[in-house]
Amino acid sequence: MKKHTLLIFCDMVRGNLLHNINKNIKKSKFDLFLENLGGTLYTNAYTPAPDTGRAYSMLQTGLSCKKNGCDDVWKYPEFFLKEDIEILDEILLKEDIETTYIGTKRNDLSGVFSKKVKNKILIDFKIQTYEKSFLILNEKLKKFDKTFTWICLDDYHVAADDYGASMKSDDVGKEKLFNIFEKLFTVLDKNDFDEIIILSDHGNVHKYGFKDSRILNLLNDDRTKILLYRVTKKNQEFKLNNELRSILDVFPTIIESFELQNRKVCGVSLNQKVTDERIISMESYSEFLHLSPLNLWGCRSKDYFYLTNQNYKKMYQVRSPVDYKEINIDKEEEEKFIKVLKEETVNYEVKEKELKSIERYYEVLNYHYRYSDNSERNQFNKERLKSLKVKRVPYYISVLLSKLTKRGN
Repeated sequence: MKKHTLLIFCDMVRGNLLHNINKNIKKSKFDLFLENLGGTLYTNAYTPAPDTGRAYSMLQTGLSCKKNGCDDVWKYPEFFLKEDIEILDEILLKEDIETTYIGTKRNDLSGVFSKKVKNKILIDFKIQTYEKSFLILNEKLKKFDKTFTWICLDDYHVAADDYGASMKSDDVGKEKLFNIFEKLFTVLDKNDFDEIIILSDHGNVHKYGFKDSRILNLLNDDRTKILLYRVTKKNQEFKLNNELRSILDVFPTIIESFELQNRKVCGVSLNQKVTDERIISMESYSEFLHLSPLNLWGCRSKDYFYLTNQNYKKMYQVRSPVDYKEINIDKEEEEKFIKVLKEETVNYEVKEKELKSIERYYEVLNYHYRYSDNSERNQFNKERLKSLKVKRVPYYISVLLSKLTKRGN
């Protein structure tokens, strides 16, 4: 039986800037393309790790970053993925499924794919274009009964690099994506594929979007809500799905598309419904700096979005995929979220211990103290020490600690 699955990875596309998720956004050619292709657009899809390297690691293993070895922003799969994990490519090749990975030389240099990935077609824009690789793919579809193809498209991210993260770059990025999708499906027939999944890895932050304190906005919807779209031969009608979904759900879906036995993974196949109790944990950093620590966390449930750096926190009630109302912290919900963060993230529990240590240090500073000869300290110093009394560690102290402390240690 013939089975062909296509995965198209679109770097940086923001889920909350798609018209069918956010009606405040004008409909682009890219939005229309997805509608005409049919299938399902997921309105509440998230990444636990809003950066490219960690996203690729989850897609290739079905495991969280804490489990797969790519447990930091700059740890890319080629160099840090755990050797003993059987990746998607190995599983498919073992079943005689022809695999193809189409990307650019830049993708390859950054190390987005595991070094165990076999069949890569790398685009060098000086001498070739994507269209040539599409022709090669077309021949493979005719030659092999079962194929899996992964296409990497950087156009949206490149537009953000050119114009800055803005509505201008959003317009340009979507237009460029539409252009390449149109070329792809001129060469290929969408009906040749049993399954097509189109997704992004993270978003970006600019003036449009719901705002938090600056220290938290790198985990809000602008950064963590992704594009996740799926069309199958059995599901050709365009529709929206409001289930809470994760980028981790893609791996088991691909495995099932070839009717293979699923592995023990961290996601839930798109063929299965998720429960209302699902919580997606997130982890990132508060500054775009090399070697910045993972010091920002979030949890998204069906009804709430919780953001924290352990010193400062916010909770939102989810009223729609793009409508959030800030509320007082619900302690019962917060306890659930913190439990998940301790279990699933790399650094939450580590930083919690470090901050408690700082709090103890401040308690010592406030303790009444004399010189060793039992004489009183200078009055100015005593008053100054009283003024240092705090209930929580100031934000600047937590940032300083984060910069001085080696991540994960």
